Amino acid sequence: MTGVTDDLVRDFAEHNGVTFPVMRDPSGTYGQYDSVGSSAPFPLDVIVDQDGIVRYVDTRFEPDVLQEVIDGLLAR
Repeated sequence: MTGVTDDLVRDFAEHNGVTFPVMRDPSGTYGQYDSVGSSAPFPLDVIVDQDGIVRYVDTRFEPDVLQEVIDGLLAR
């Protein structure tokens, strides 16, 4: 990902009020998880539960939906 820096990711997260962990993937693992119907893997939101099971995948940035899924998993 040329041009994507830690500062850019941090600024994006702060600007959008993201409170959950966010990471970069300079090794390219992310690109292996393109989802069906997406023309590109950006954005790709994936939520994995405490057992390592993928519980949510979407190519749209929907903060309210992400929070709802996370809250539901934490309530278990």
